[in-house]
Amino acid sequence: MLVKTGSRLVKARFSRYRLDHPGVPLLFPVAVFLSAGLLFFVEPMFARMVLPKLGGAPAVWNTCVAFYQVLLLAGYAYAHIIARRLHIKTQIVVHLMLLLVAMVWLPVKVGVTWTPGSTEHPSLTVIRWLVLGLGLPFFVLAASGPLLQQWSAHRHRTSSNPYRLYAASNAGSLVALLAYPVVIEPTLRLRAQSLLWTTGYLALVLVATWCGVTTWSAVSAPLPYQASHAADGASGAVVAVPWSLRMRWLALAFVPSSLMLSVTTFVSTDIAAIPLLWVVPLALYLVTLIVAFADRGTEPPTTGEALFPVALLATVSLIVLDDVIPARLAIPAHMGGFLVAAWACHRRLAALKPGTTQLTEFYLWIAAGGALGGAFNTFAAPSLFKTPLEYPVVAVAASVLLSGPISWPRGAAERARVGITTVVTTVAPALLVLVLSPLSHRVGWAFLPDSTGARAAIAAVPALVLGIGLHKHLVRLGTALALVMIAGAWVRVEDRITLHTERSFFGIHRVTDTGFTRNLLSGTTNHGSQAVNPALRCEPLSYYSHRGPVGQLFASLQPHLPVLRVGVVGLGTASIAAYARPGDSFTFFEVNPAVERLARQPDYFTYLRDCAPEAHVVLGDARLALDRVPDRAYDVLILDAFTSDAIPVHLMTTEAVTLYFRKLEPHGVLAMHISNRYLDLGPVISAIAQAQGRAAAVQQHRPDPSTYAWEASPSQWVISGRDRSDLLPVLASGPWREPVAAPGPLWTDDYSNVVRIIKW
Repeated sequence: MLVKTGSRLVKARFSRYRLDHPGVPLLFPVAVFLSAGLLFFVEPMFARMVLPKLGGAPAVWNTCVAFYQVLLLAGYAYAHIIARRLHIKTQIVVHLMLLLVAMVWLPVKVGVTWTPGSTEHPSLTVIRWLVLGLGLPFFVLAASGPLLQQWSAHRHRTSSNPYRLYAASNAGSLVALLAYPVVIEPTLRLRAQSLLWTTGYLALVLVATWCGVTTWSAVSAPLPYQASHAADGASGAVVAVPWSLRMRWLALAFVPSSLMLSVTTFVSTDIAAIPLLWVVPLALYLVTLIVAFADRGTEPPTTGEALFPVALLATVSLIVLDDVIPARLAIPAHMGGFLVAAWACHRRLAALKPGTTQLTEFYLWIAAGGALGGAFNTFAAPSLFKTPLEYPVVAVAASVLLSGPISWPRGAAERARVGITTVVTTVAPALLVLVLSPLSHRVGWAFLPDSTGARAAIAAVPALVLGIGLHKHLVRLGTALALVMIAGAWVRVEDRITLHTERSFFGIHRVTDTGFTRNLLSGTTNHGSQAVNPALRCEPLSYYSHRGPVGQLFASLQPHLPVLRVGVVGLGTASIAAYARPGDSFTFFEVNPAVERLARQPDYFTYLRDCAPEAHVVLGDARLALDRVPDRAYDVLILDAFTSDAIPVHLMTTEAVTLYFRKLEPHGVLAMHISNRYLDLGPVISAIAQAQGRAAAVQQHRPDPSTYAWEASPSQWVISGRDRSDLLPVLASGPWREPVAAPGPLWTDDYSNVVRIIKW
């Protein structure tokens, strides 16, 4: 009845519609472009909304991407089912009604009253927010792309190649992705972004309705899969797809998806969990899809696959030598390796595409591979691996996927010959790389400048020779590199021993021993050290040494305050507890339970036990936890929260600073640790302090060269107070200087612009 009623309405209103109208050919590309653009606009926008609620952890984006990929798969499955089971006119009515129902979710937002459950895994919390805040609109948009292409194939039976619309879809995705961090995020607040997205969704509903009307009027075949297409032959019969081909589609989509998330984690962990760094790998991923499916050739070009051995070699080398190669060199190298690997996989995938009668099934398997890649990195890998081993494992697996058919030897003599050849060409070179690479990095090279980059380049030479020798044998190259990774876990490149490795939603933490100190490493950054010598167990080291800004702060305040109330955001090893005196009150706020567990493990660190046994540790995001603390609770509030080298952006906004000063007593001091290899955060904090009428000062501390490296580390700190007189004792204790405020809008919870403060 519903379909008949819709049919009568359409016929009555559009009976005189000209199907040859000059605007009709642009309908489907515009609709597909718009639906894809909205999908990839809302992805970073909603993740940006969720990020502050879970401590700014980089894994928030990976969880969001995994959810997006699963919904994309669900949307493609829905499109495939109704394209196979329903008449074309029924499809149009059902999908347009679903587009209208999804408008109930608009504008998309995260409920402000939601907080993470104490027993709920953070990934499940993120998924719950995504389902309730974005679920149905995203699902409908995901299904719109393949359905619109299916409708286009019906309307233009023999004159249109719907795979070109797939390229248009990826182009829309790419434009939205690049526009978000460059144009939308720096100029619009989150509320305005949500309203803009809502407007775009309404426009899509109108264009999709127009597409449905023209398809309705043009269709004549009773069932969609009976339509013929030049690529399928004149008979129009559905060609059977073997399961082996489906599995290749799945695997070729899985590898780039997994690699994309691995590269994203690597980059955003060290710099910041921000949309700019989320979208770059995803944009590269889309570029490879666009290039692959826009190519009109039927055979895969050799360029991508010829470069793949180099990309594979570079990726594994970068992972094995992660602590050796500077990030400024490693980041573009990782990006380049991923670009080539994704291009090779997607080009092979495009070469295996079927005719239009299997179009929705083809997209379904691509979506399934992408969803499996996201789920593997987000949920399976953290449980299976203590380190990000999924990155090299998937990269090496791609070498088998892209290699030609493997012919197994039959005779005993032939098997023996192949076995000896394999050992000579894989095991021996792999062992050579393992021996020569660390050795060449340690040896002094008089003719080279004393730089990490030059030494890392020398260390990569053995691996380069291996790659050149095996670039035509991907399986052998992959085997050799797998051996390098397996054995490389026992090869020490640096002068420290790893005592413990732990992986959680918030990152990877290692406890290492140098012989003088035990250190807590998060990613590539030291999060605190403690002396092995029992006599120095309460000696603050690294960024917190007596000569550094933290030592100056306590030395200037403690003589005037017999009892000091201190709040610290970020626990680390609890090094700041070394400044506790009898009667002082110390409260640490830590988002990651694993960090507290390590800080209380006496075999590793004892600052809490030996120096401040009465200190409290409050688990959860600092903003949420501090909001529950009574006002004027602290004399000193120290912000020292990092994920590897990245500081959560939501801890440096106008609202955050306002909260901090509410929790300080009237003459209290706020100290913020802003050391970062890539971002200049001082002007951001200074601008907020000036706008609120606060006094501020900044210090770039560089320890005396005569100081042992393990005793003190370079660091940058900003202190702020309600009045300059509150800072005078601290200013007199060290080389503090007036800060320079950043121009432009202040950072808020729904606005930040990291691009302006990158240390280019």
